[in-house]
Amino acid sequence: MSVRTHVLSAHDDLIEDLKRIETSYAPLLFVVFGPCLTDSWRFSALTTPLLFVLSDDAPEGRPMVVSDDFAGALGVTESLLDAGHQRIALVSDSADGKRVNYEHRIEGFREALRRHGMRFDPSMLSTITVDFGDYLESSQEELKKALRSLLREDGLPTGYEPPTAVFVLSDMDWVLFLISPR
Repeated sequence: MSVRTHVLSAHDDLIEDLKRIETSYAPLLFVVFGPCLTDSWRFSALTTPLLFVLSDDAPEGRPMVVSDDFAGALGVTESLLDAGHQRIALVSDSADGKRVNYEHRIEGFREALRRHGMRFDPSMLSTITVDFGDYLESSQEELKKALRSLLREDGLPTGYEPPTAVFVLSDMDWVLFLISPR
């Protein structure tokens, strides 16, 4: 038995590429890692079994393995608080700029604050709008803008306290920025 691995880009047509691989290699299983980035009904065109890993948008009824977003964010936030960070900014992404993604991660963040006797400050939550068809490039550009705003690189207004850490929530990765005092 040989094992072949194919990594497809988010820019590719996932279903068409999987159909081509299915025809060429007759695989025993497809493992789809990360967001599906396609209409879930399109997966019915495949005959090979599918396993979705870290795909919150996996088609209903398909086997999937997902992370515990609440516990993960709780653990990261508690670690930051235990390290002495008192002002932690949270950045989430959104496709439309209105609906914030990762509600369970945000709830884990809020629970960690609550456990440490701190209140959630809504001004410390930023939402970046990303193009999920070109996720990496658009998210990096939008994240740079959000960080400039959070860190007030154009000068600190009177009374503004910048965050000491920034916790970025993302389906592709969780990013953590620790900011040193100036």
